[in-house]
Amino acid sequence: FLQNNKYEQLVDKLKLAIDKDPENKTLYSTLGVTYEQIYKARLESLGSENEETKMLFESAAKYFELAIAKNATYTDALYGLGALYYNKAAENSEVMRNLGTSAEENKLYDTLKTEMDRLFEKSLPYFQEVEKINANDRNALIALKEIYAKQGDLDKSVEFKGRIKVIDDGGSNESSFFN
Repeated sequence: FLQNNKYEQLVDKLKLAIDKDPENKTLYSTLGVTYEQIYKARLESLGSENEETKMLFESAAKYFELAIAKNATYTDALYGLGALYYNKAAENSEVMRNLGTSAEENKLYDTLKTEMDRLFEKSLPYFQEVEKINANDRNALIALKEIYAKQGDLDKSVEFKGRIKVIDDGGSNESSFFN
C-alpha cells in the first residue's frame, strides 16, 4: 500500500493492526505517515486548507505522538512529528514568498509569519531529541541548521552546518550537541 501510494486503503488496515498489537510503536508511526501523505495530497488538490485537511494533519500528529508515548526514543516518530510541523511551516513560507505588497497582503504575511515561526518552534524539540539520541542523524541536523537560521541564531546554524560536514566527509559526530 505504501509503495503504491494507496494511503487511504491503508488507514483501516493499520487501525486493525493496532487493535491486534496495541504496543507496536511502528504501526502508530506508520499511521502518522499515512495520514500525513493523505493530508499532503488533499492540500495539493485543494490548494488551501479546509476542515478535512486540518483533521488529517491533526490525525498525523496524534499517531506520531502515540508512537512516541510507546517509546520516547523512537527516532522515526520523533523525526516524523518534527517534520510534520516543519513542513507545514515551510508551506507558509512558500505562500509568503508569493504575496504582493498591498495592505491586505502585508497583513496576511504577518499572520503567516507568526504561524510559521510557531510551527518551526514546535518542531524544534523533536529534532533536538533525535539529535540527542543519534548525533549523526543527517536529516535532523539539516532541520536544526535550517530552523536556527530562520530564527536568526546563526551560531547554532553554523554549528549544525559543521556537524553535517563531518558526516558528509565520512566522519561522525562524537557526541550530541544537546547532551
